[in-house]
Amino acid sequence: MYSACVLNGFDNIRTDNGSYLHSAYNPMKEARLKLEGAGASKNDMLVIFGCGAGYLLDCAANEFGVENFLIVEPDPGIINLSLKREGTVSVIEKRGNRVYYFDNTNLDPEYIFGILLLCVAKPLKIIESGYFRKTDEKFLMKALETVKTSYISVLEVTKKFGDSAVSTGIQENDDPFLKLASELVFYESEEDRLL
Repeated sequence: MYSACVLNGFDNIRTDNGSYLHSAYNPMKEARLKLEGAGASKNDMLVIFGCGAGYLLDCAANEFGVENFLIVEPDPGIINLSLKREGTVSVIEKRGNRVYYFDNTNLDPEYIFGILLLCVAKPLKIIESGYFRKTDEKFLMKALETVKTSYISVLEVTKKFGDSAVSTGIQENDDPFLKLASELVFYESEEDRLL
């Protein structure tokens, strides 16, 4: 069970065991460092594993200019808490932004395929929030596999019906799963949690 709280002037989410999903000192700085590490840019389709209070979404949209998001969060309760935060709501409501949420009840490969197909000309970047891997690695791997399968299908469709697949940066001989997995950014050290 999770609950919303304010810690050092920032919205945060507290777990049952008393830990927090975000930095206790500056969650926006924590998000910025992760996005810089992933090389996020305006032209990306950003896949975020673990929405938390929405700092990655907020920072990516407002500081990096990203407009297309696929957010995977296994716990619908965390999604609801995120949607109550002003920064998250403003990103979702901004004209031109596309934000899609998935939890453990609606991780449908065909739906994800459709979303990725809408953004086929966008480079795909994947980032994992600090808590997601620790709390639900099995779901993370299932979700990553679903994104991989959907992305491969998108590449196959674009190879048949157009050359826009070239703009994804993935060559025919490359393994899309290895590329996606290699782009996962994990910040697990104690120093990163104390930002």
